[in-house]
Amino acid sequence: MFTEKLSATIGPSYVASFFLGGLIGLTKKPPVTSRRSRKLMINSYVNNIGKTSARFGNNAGGAIFMYIMMGKFMHFLFLEEFELISVPA
Repeated sequence: MFTEKLSATIGPSYVASFFLGGLIGLTKKPPVTSRRSRKLMINSYVNNIGKTSARFGNNAGGAIFMYIMMGKFMHFLFLEEFELISVPA
């Protein structure tokens, strides 16, 4: 159950942020220099897209994983305190 929640939450968010990072990487163009050939310019552009998309995907996946694990830990930590509280009927 918990692993299904992890994979169902982290997976789609990783993929979505990976593609969002790719779109942001498309907007960042490498600086124009006169000594670069066309092939090097295209290679630099594609590498920039790949680095940006991977960075966005990994950061979002890690942040969501930490959020879920912290919530699970807080639930475990305060579970006993909440069990002792009884609400009069």
